[in-house]
Amino acid sequence: MGRLADQLGPRRIFLTGLVLAGVAGTLAPFAPSIGWPAWLRVLQAIGTSAAYPSGMAMLRAWVAPGSRAGTPPAGALAELSIVGNISAAVGPTLGGRWSRLPAGRRSSS
Repeated sequence: MGRLADQLGPRRIFLTGLVLAGVAGTLAPFAPSIGWPAWLRVLQAIGTSAAYPSGMAMLRAWVAPGSRAGTPPAGALAELSIVGNISAAVGPTLGGRWSRLPAGRRSSS
């Protein structure tokens, strides 16, 4: 994905990956057969693998005043790392608890 981002621009690859992951994740609950969620998960993984590195490239391109060229601000990298680690830790736990709820109580609002 890095080479593609170099050719087309990281913003375009980031947005494409974000849309692909979002659409695949949105369509998964409405899958008509058992094979669909697996293929949608593959598309979601491809979208995520495009979005995350491109997001890092866009972050590296943003240079704070007074910092060296190409060096992202430490705070921005720290925030990205913290949010990623928290979501990796909390997401599966909440998803597992949500999936154990009776179907009538699974409200997203």
